[in-house]
Amino acid sequence: MRRQLNSLDAKVLGMSEPTRDACLAFDRDDLLAPLRAQFALDAADASRLVYLDGNSLGPLPRAAAARVRQVVEVEWGDGLIRSWNDAGWITLSQRIADKIARLVGAGAGELVVADSTSVNLHKVLAAAAQFAAEDAPSRRVVLSDRTNFPTDLYAAEALDYWIRVKWHLDRGEFKSCGYFPGMQLRPDPPRLLLVSPSLEFHPTTETILSYFSHAIDVERVGLAVEWRQGLRVMFRLTGAQRPQ
Repeated sequence: MRRQLNSLDAKVLGMSEPTRDACLAFDRDDLLAPLRAQFALDAADASRLVYLDGNSLGPLPRAAAARVRQVVEVEWGDGLIRSWNDAGWITLSQRIADKIARLVGAGAGELVVADSTSVNLHKVLAAAAQFAAEDAPSRRVVLSDRTNFPTDLYAAEALDYWIRVKWHLDRGEFKSCGYFPGMQLRPDPPRLLLVSPSLEFHPTTETILSYFSHAIDVERVGLAVEWRQGLRVMFRLTGAQRPQ
């Protein structure tokens, strides 16, 4: 979509007149302008395309292609499973989080990078809904703009559905309306049991579990690596407890 700059745009950008020369000069004098050369925009420039979609898929950093080849051909191809430790894959989410922390005023270890935007959005909404349920039980609606990204809406709709189910369950309305005849519905929070080979729990597991409500009973069971031949429990941990 093309739109001509007006006087208000010029004022916001600090220009005296919204002319093409003024825009070019503004770009040339920008302190961040040299960073543009780090992105593969040759084809876009040749076709006179102004690419501003950084949310869905930003332009390719020139160094990314070589780095991907390094990961696939050397770290994965040659290093195989050893690269979880030798190449630092297992701590990558923590190291990236520490870099982002400096940008948002957080300290080392206070931020975690995990999952996709929609999955993390669901976690944030679930935590917010839990706080709202304790502070104001009558507030049980998740409100969203319909133009939000589809997967974000799916996450919000699932949470909104669960909030309403919990609300009716707490009031005994399933039983009074004849749902689930002959079954006793338990009102207590769910018990979460995480079972995995002991060395395959993600390093951010404890960080994520530390944000869970204490009302949710979480138990982690670590199995020996030869679990296919026979189950042998190496540890049992509660909540965000770390192995000793």
